[in-house]
Order: sequence, then structure tokens, then C-alpha cells
Amino acid sequence: LPRTAGPAFAQGPIRIQSTAVEGRFPEGISFQIEASSDVSISTIAVNFRVGDSRSGRFGYPEFAKATTVKAEFFLRTDTSDRYIPPGARIRYSYRVENEAGQVLETEPQTFVYHDQRFQWQEVTKEVVTVRYYGPVRTRAQTVLEATVLTIERMGAVMGVPLVDPIVVTMYNNYRDMTDALPFRS
Repeated sequence: LPRTAGPAFAQGPIRIQSTAVEGRFPEGISFQIEASSDVSISTIAVNFRVGDSRSGRFGYPEFAKATTVKAEFFLRTDTSDRYIPPGARIRYSYRVENEAGQVLETEPQTFVYHDQRFQWQEVTKEVVTVRYYGPVRTRAQTVLEATVLTIERMGAVMGVPLVDPIVVTMYNNYRDMTDALPFRS
């Protein structure tokens, strides 16, 4: 499973031995942390932001208070209200507090939530990237050119230049894409 390990921190009275993020597409994302302190750790929060969202969300892993803890927060992505599409960038950080009221906040990290059933490749032009798998590079290049042309035309019509990157995740057929679609009852 795709896993991203973060750096270890040894700042002040709270120390972070390790952090990791693991995509478990399509079920969700596992945020893991191991931390220690001279006094019991009382609270751990995972602050995360999906894509270019302006508002962040918090997740609180359950763990027994102790001077050394391992904790995991599992963010479900397989329900209609928690859906996160494959290819989405997740920006996250951890906030750890001990019973003495001391706080350590980690630097933000970025994780890309991939559909790991496939070996993804990319073609890029200007601010557009098309992600694809299998022997369809020519089709991905066609989608890339059409996307860039549409952006250029619509940018001129709307009077708004596009500077933020766009990532297109391209599936080869509907059957492959089914697990990547939002849940419907």
C-alpha cells in the first residue's frame, strides 16, 4: 500500500519518533504517529485539508494517555459525505499536547491519495497534468491537449488566467473507474 513517512521531530518536551500516511483506496486514509513526552500525552489532532479547500478539518485518534504513544486516525473516504477522489492532494500536520499544556505542531506535509490498483504515469503541459495507466499514452496526450486548449479559450472568454495546476485522472473504462466514483445509494 502507498505509504508516506514524515520526518522525526525532537523539539522540546514533546518528541515525535515517526509519522506516516497510508492510502487504502477506496476505503480511506490512515494517519499514524508515534510520540513521547516527559509527562503523559493528552491530545493528538490531525489537521488536514483536501485539495485547494480553504477550510481544514481535524481528526482525533483514540489512544491511552501515556508518556509514549502510537496513534492512528482513519479518515473514511468511501461514503457520499466523506468522498475524496483519487489523485487529490491532502495537506496535513499533527498537533500533540501533553498534560503539562505543552504543544508541538509539525510542519505541513502533502500526500496524494492514489488509486493503487494501477501503475500511474503522467503527461504534463503548462499547468495541466493527465494521470493515466496502461498502454494509452496517445489518448492521455489527446486529453491533455484538449484540456490545455479549453483552458486557453475559456481563460480568454472569462478574462481569468489559470495559474493553479489542474490534475486529470483518466481511467481506461467505466469498470475500472467504478470504485473511484462517489458512493450513491
